[in-house]
Amino acid sequence: MLIDINKKCSICKEFVSLEKDNVVWNKSYMHFDCLAQKEYGKKSNKLSLEQIIENIKIIQKENESHVQQTLLRERFYRWLQQSYSIVVIPKYFFVKIDSVITGEYKGLTIPIPLEDIFDMWKRKKNDLDRIALNNTKKGNNIDSIGRLSYDLAIIINKYDSYLKWKAQNKIIEQNEKEAMEIKNNKIDYSKINKSENNLKINDEINIIDLIDDI
Repeated sequence: MLIDINKKCSICKEFVSLEKDNVVWNKSYMHFDCLAQKEYGKKSNKLSLEQIIENIKIIQKENESHVQQTLLRERFYRWLQQSYSIVVIPKYFFVKIDSVITGEYKGLTIPIPLEDIFDMWKRKKNDLDRIALNNTKKGNNIDSIGRLSYDLAIIINKYDSYLKWKAQNKIIEQNEKEAMEIKNNKIDYSKINKSENNLKINDEINIIDLIDDI
């Protein structure tokens, strides 16, 4: 199966790019402008173009997660195709990935989001290649298609470790963020004291000036 991140607009029938175009999904993919023009041109329409645009923005926001998940899925499969030099990914592998995402995969205790699968796979790719090389040296040759399932099993078995690493990394990022906020909010009292002294001197000068004026 070839992965194509381009979809056809259900209105103009032209291709839409989920990465580049302003896309709206509402049971089908549409160009934002196409949908706005269609709604504005309806005989029953009583809304201004501005009101229609605002309504479409609401629909777009509500369904944004669907578009992002579709784009992520297709980026993931395209990356697999390129990384494993595969033209056609077998359908059973798509089913297997879906079962991992839903938590229905055999032996899996919790669902694994596609974001985590993709991130783990990219981080572990060099290790997976070394394992494949060692298998080849031992006479256990696994082709690219077979490696998809083999490497997926390794990724799944490493998920607990990945979650621990992710949590630890989040703590480190939070600590760095808090340290930066403290640094940015740190008050230099020495400068404030100097400012107060300057104010007192200025006040004295002003009073003297007033006295002289009198």
